Amino acid sequence: IFHHCCLKKPIVKCDLIGLNKFNLVTNVLESVQWPLLKFLRLLGDNINQWIQLLAKIDMPHLKTLQIWGTKLVQQDLSHVSVLCVERLISMRSLSEQHFKDVLLQDQHDWVHIVDKMHPSMLDGFGLEGSSYEQFMATPDAVDLKHLRKTEWVVQLFYSQK
Repeated sequence: IFHHCCLKKPIVKCDLIGLNKFNLVTNVLESVQWPLLKFLRLLGDNINQWIQLLAKIDMPHLKTLQIWGTKLVQQDLSHVSVLCVERLISMRSLSEQHFKDVLLQDQHDWVHIVDKMHPSMLDGFGLEGSSYEQFMATPDAVDLKHLRKTEWVVQLFYSQK
């Protein structure tokens, strides 16, 4: 059973395999009442990139669980649900500084993902299109723009709206 949101843009562009992966992750997130469910839904076509980046967040006591991200990307969906749940439950206590460090390590990947998210899709986070544009409006160097966008992603990630 696909969520109704999967019929809307941009998720409608996903291939069937991508949609199946998306729904698996969505179901897992819902089962632990993950607060970033909307964020994952908004990523749509970028769900695989999100999974790969999430898997890169190294938490010592969860090193053995990193394989879930790899399996999911490789379309081997067996035996990953429990690992996903454990991983995501632990992710809820991820510190903002740790997340920011991870963002900076893979800055260009994250920026690429955020670039694909239309500003109008961010209303639910209290980060309307105008807010995003104002946040990014700066005459500074490209590097600083990327850094500002990274900061914006952190704000988005920790938004509780």
